[in-house]
Amino acid sequence: MFTVQEGLDALPDVIHHLETYDVTTVRASTPMYLLSRKIKAMGVKMVLSGEGSDEIFGGQFFFYSSYFVTSYFVGYLYFHAAPDPESFHQECVTRVKNLHTSDCLRANK
Repeated sequence: MFTVQEGLDALPDVIHHLETYDVTTVRASTPMYLLSRKIKAMGVKMVLSGEGSDEIFGGQFFFYSSYFVTSYFVGYLYFHAAPDPESFHQECVTRVKNLHTSDCLRANK
């Protein structure tokens, strides 16, 4: 748990380590950064975060998909509504191949 002020105070460090001002990346990375600091203070050297598991198993319901874009809401339930198993599999493969551009971008910092 952390306070709003702790989150705000961490922003310069988070942005520095991420090397980006991307709002989504910074927003998702701030809690991970604060948690990582607490874990390191406990003497833990390595943590497995689970980044990529949703992409591998299709477990995330709100993936942004170019297949279902509306003017109001991006991120329909693509995995839930995949037209067939092959499309589902291909979407998972695509998401895993692109992990380096999103989730793992923040996890390796």
